[in-house]
Amino acid sequence: MATASNIYLFSRAIRTGKTTELTGWCKGKNAAGILTPNVEGRRVLLDIATGNQHMLELQIRLECSISIGRFHFDNEVFRIGRDILLQAKCNSPEWLVVDEVGPLEIKRREGLEPALGAIVEHYKRSGSNLLLVVRDSLLEEVVRHYNLENSVVIHHLNDIP
Repeated sequence: MATASNIYLFSRAIRTGKTTELTGWCKGKNAAGILTPNVEGRRVLLDIATGNQHMLELQIRLECSISIGRFHFDNEVFRIGRDILLQAKCNSPEWLVVDEVGPLEIKRREGLEPALGAIVEHYKRSGSNLLLVVRDSLLEEVVRHYNLENSVVIHHLNDIP
């Protein structure tokens, strides 16, 4: 049985270029999952495997949205993200990337949950690699929430052994 050492937590402060660094790092790797880059000032959900983009951040609150702070997100796009992650897990890429694990998942069990919890549990037993993006202010809470005490915390992707 694998230990959680195949689970990496890529953690830095917000707005320090984590997604940008991750976008370049994924190129040329056997990676799947999701990225959430800013496109024209709004977050999109990007399927790493296909390159398909879905507008995640809404400009106004709608019936289909999930709101946290000043941000409004399309719940249907989160469903697409959950489906992308679950499908990617089944395809066993060398790296499954989740950008990012945030307050919606750990405080409200929304966003990428419940798929994310199932994926984390799967990767605790798998030999494949899981890379979770976590802002530094939530790192300890994410470690506790998903029981990731044996995971590897990195601050730059070139720190991956």
